[in-house]
Amino acid sequence: MDRVGRSATSCLHRRRSCAVAISMCLVIGATMAAPPSGAATSAAHYAQPSRESGCPSLSCTSATSAVIAALKRSAIPGTLSPTLSKAAHDLVPPAGGTASSVGIVGLDPRFNAWTYGPATGHMRIAVIGDSHALQWSKSIAAISARANAHMALLYRLGCFVTLTAKLLPARGPIGPSASPAACQKWTEAAVRWIVRFQPQVVIVVLSRPVNESLYMTGIKLIVANLKHAGRRFAFIGSGTRPWADTPSCLAAHSTQIALCSTKLSVAIDPAQLGVEEGAAVSVGARFVNVIPWLCTTQLCPSVIGHDEVYADQVHLTSTFAASLSPVLSVALGFTRS
Repeated sequence: MDRVGRSATSCLHRRRSCAVAISMCLVIGATMAAPPSGAATSAAHYAQPSRESGCPSLSCTSATSAVIAALKRSAIPGTLSPTLSKAAHDLVPPAGGTASSVGIVGLDPRFNAWTYGPATGHMRIAVIGDSHALQWSKSIAAISARANAHMALLYRLGCFVTLTAKLLPARGPIGPSASPAACQKWTEAAVRWIVRFQPQVVIVVLSRPVNESLYMTGIKLIVANLKHAGRRFAFIGSGTRPWADTPSCLAAHSTQIALCSTKLSVAIDPAQLGVEEGAAVSVGARFVNVIPWLCTTQLCPSVIGHDEVYADQVHLTSTFAASLSPVLSVALGFTRS
């Protein structure tokens, strides 16, 4: 068994969280304060603009102002993008990538590693996760291009992407669910591929698990296996879940789109966000809180600007996520405004 498999198995046999001590800078050129207790943190706390959401900055002001303005809109804009009929299919990777095998025979080609930008770029960035990594991939690719970086995208639909995947149930809803063993195998292979890729920055895109403790233990193991002098880590926190399938809701209420907004208390799980933020701090990773770009302290609109926010009840549209590239860049530490 290789190093990745041994470290995951060793932790699982102990049946407790593995404490990972990472002696690296928490952010690019800065340190992070410890998050508040998840149990004591309200949903409104995570909707407040903060350093973890790239604030204060011009990009943050633009993003949060757009959310406020969206709640004043009564009808679907005539230039809605993607259109209602295309929203459900607007969850796609950047165009023009080059495939690189992760070493699993017979694997769906989508789930190999995909690289973008010049191999001789100023830095290398690796992005790993489930369908939510796919969701953010266009946004991160735009950041990577502006930084003249070489980016690698590794995502697996139908899996919890964590080094404890074999202890978690099969999942969907995008694509056929893989078995827990297959998800474990893919995650281990993806981590080995990233080791060979030698990135300066690793971005882990998180998802809402069915077992927070097991899931985050495996996320910490990913960081432990990728730990390298000077390497920086970031966790993009879980996002919102609307109360209804928003393309269907908007089609039914095209002149009363406020009916398709979701209460913040329904859309997010503050306890889960607290666990994610705490895990990021514990392993020396930067935590990115995306909630202020999607919600006020009360509501989360379904249309922001001219973009349809949601592809379904779990994912943002790639179009809307890409529009957040400027503020995501600040939150990740690549730019300042």
